[in-house]
Amino acid sequence: MLAQLKRLTTDTAMYGLSNVLGRMINFLLVPLYTNVIAPGEYGYVGTVYAYIAFFTILFPYGMEIAFMRYFVAHGQHDKENVFSTPWLAVVATSIILASIIHACSTDIASLIQLPERFSLIVVFAGWTLAVDAISAIPYASLRMERRAFRFAIIRFSGILVAVLLNVWFIGIQHKSITWIFIAGFAGSCFALTLLFPVILAHLRLKFSPVLLRTLLRFGLPTVPAGLAAMVVQVIDRPLLLAFSGEDIVGLYNANYKLGIFMMLLVGMFQYAWQPFFLQHADDENAKRLFARVGTYFLAVAAGIWLLLSLFMNDFVRISIAGYYFIGSKYWTGLSIVPVILLAYIFTGMGTIFTAGLYIRKKTSWLPVISGTGAAVNIFANLLLIPAVGMMGAAVATLLSYVVMAALSFLLGQRVYRVPYEYGRMTKLALAAAVPACLWYLQINPGLPGIVLKLILLGLFPVLLFVLGFFERGERRIMIQLLKGFQR
Repeated sequence: MLAQLKRLTTDTAMYGLSNVLGRMINFLLVPLYTNVIAPGEYGYVGTVYAYIAFFTILFPYGMEIAFMRYFVAHGQHDKENVFSTPWLAVVATSIILASIIHACSTDIASLIQLPERFSLIVVFAGWTLAVDAISAIPYASLRMERRAFRFAIIRFSGILVAVLLNVWFIGIQHKSITWIFIAGFAGSCFALTLLFPVILAHLRLKFSPVLLRTLLRFGLPTVPAGLAAMVVQVIDRPLLLAFSGEDIVGLYNANYKLGIFMMLLVGMFQYAWQPFFLQHADDENAKRLFARVGTYFLAVAAGIWLLLSLFMNDFVRISIAGYYFIGSKYWTGLSIVPVILLAYIFTGMGTIFTAGLYIRKKTSWLPVISGTGAAVNIFANLLLIPAVGMMGAAVATLLSYVVMAALSFLLGQRVYRVPYEYGRMTKLALAAAVPACLWYLQINPGLPGIVLKLILLGLFPVLLFVLGFFERGERRIMIQLLKGFQR
């Protein structure tokens, strides 16, 4: 088990190299945007990206995960066919969909309440979606072949190009927000160019309708599931726009992005987790291994949540050359950050719990999970946004992810029972909740705020020891780490 966990950790770190570096560089655009772009226009950016998120599911229509599932079960000759058939199908449909969006860009802009002067955003958004969909299966091929370093370099390169162009267009040239999407399109095209050797190495100009039908039966149920999941992630922006206006959307969008640190953990874990559980599903110790993965993921996530929840207010107030990490006019939305961070933890746990559904080919349950989460999210947003504004949207997001994680657990256990370490998970939750509650209840024995926060952060591992969370081997490792830290 140790070797398998080490492999998962290594792959997670490697995928994280592209995700963390790329996302962090991309995240550095937030200070640029929030110090240069007015909240109203930034609200339009957030709203458009919310709609783009839906189409990132529709364009590849489940072919990526279907390819990964059937890649494992086929020989080398068949693997080439497993690549070619879905990739050629996605290329054809992506070009058709992007062409339709291009032709109808003005009408679409009007439909989503985007001012006519920004209608070109829709054109570039559509073609970016097409390029990203065409890249999805080549990326998945690198993941399944465990070529994580190459995956990381290509993905990071595309993000870096987009970010540098953003700095040039927005920060230096002071162009309109349309150029944010032009930069994104250029970055996606650059990454696809780097993927050409991967495509040419696997592509065979043959197309199997029989295989396509098999892949569609597996992949299509993930589309409504993915769309419903996107409802949970992004429907709050259009609803906030309707109830509160573009300024509140801008505030919400900027502070929501501060959840990137937890999103990075979840995102890089997901990239490694999907091929990992598919490849190890038939191992003798698979279920015990998956249970331990769940515990360790929650341990890392709980520690990061506590750290960020305590220190985020201090972090964003750092000023460099007169610029804050996010503009001071956006600080009123900082209260939503711990809620968003917690929502991402439940996202990661839900990802772990759904492994059994993929292993047993029960993807037809995925729309039920995501659809229920979407329904909860919409209802909670409609109920809470008018009452408490952007905090209502954040709480609605958290509630929906809690529901989806619970359903993923129940349905996953029904078809593939994993002996999760419930007692240890409970101890993790308590060890993180106690210092967080002490801070938010404003219990202060007269210490400076930063000192109290450091003490509360240190209380987390202490409580884990007191509660008996660590097993014998883990205690030995922790003691060695503490001794090394003291030296």
